[in-house]
Amino acid sequence: MTVKTRRGLRTPAPKGNPIRDGVARRRNLVLMKLAALLLLGASQSVWATTYSRSYSRNYGNSTLGCTFSANTATLAGGGVFLGLVGGSASFDGCGFVGNASETGGGLHVIDSVVGLTACEFTSNQATGPGSSRGGGLAWLPTAVLGSPMTLDGCTIAGNTAPQGGGGVYMEGNENTIQFTDCLISDNVAEFGTGGGVRCGGVDSFASFGNCRFLRNTSGQDGGGLYCNHFDLAMSYCILAGNVADEGGGAYLEGYAAVDPYLSHCTFTDNEAPRGSGLGIIGMPDTQISRCIL
Repeated sequence: MTVKTRRGLRTPAPKGNPIRDGVARRRNLVLMKLAALLLLGASQSVWATTYSRSYSRNYGNSTLGCTFSANTATLAGGGVFLGLVGGSASFDGCGFVGNASETGGGLHVIDSVVGLTACEFTSNQATGPGSSRGGGLAWLPTAVLGSPMTLDGCTIAGNTAPQGGGGVYMEGNENTIQFTDCLISDNVAEFGTGGGVRCGGVDSFASFGNCRFLRNTSGQDGGGLYCNHFDLAMSYCILAGNVADEGGGAYLEGYAAVDPYLSHCTFTDNEAPRGSGLGIIGMPDTQISRCIL
């Protein structure tokens, strides 16, 4: 078997690939109106592009160099929907481009341990009459399973979600998500919070290291970043040119037990009627160290 990469090259499947060995079974897939790719169950391996709309079921979960483009789902996961209860998946060098769905225009994740490396989420949309959240990516784990996600060197740009999380929408309890060396730019939440990234939940933790939030727009709070009851660590990040009603760069709100930590971050050229750089509500133990505002 060969895999069509994002550059259009055709490369052999990795050694021991169960598809090539005849272990796995492929078939065309159209389930629950979730377009392009649907993964359910803890043991699956994917080596297919959106053009074939095929999938396989075997051991482990790895998607390399694929592009998911111009797909539409009515409910969730325009490009990819992941529901790997107790399982994990990784995406390396993949593109999610111009997809649309009510939630998670590019990618929708529930109850799955997911790693994203050097992936691009561009021009995806959360559309429809309902929640319309997470233009590029929606991460909605349950409280008890523990479904951490990591994004390393990813670009999230030009995505839209009217009700919140233009680039990324996160809502879950007792989970962690980590962004490292990511670019989050030109995303829009027209009527909701978090133009670039929106975090909400209880006893969850988000970290951002060396990330850039540029020119994101929110119709409510948090042009670049909005966090509600999320514990937060942010270091060496740049938030510039973001626009919101409150907290142009970032808006943080929660209860006293949440103590965000911001270190060596720069807030510049952001706009908002109140808190143009940073807005903080209800978190008296917030720590800000060596930041430029």
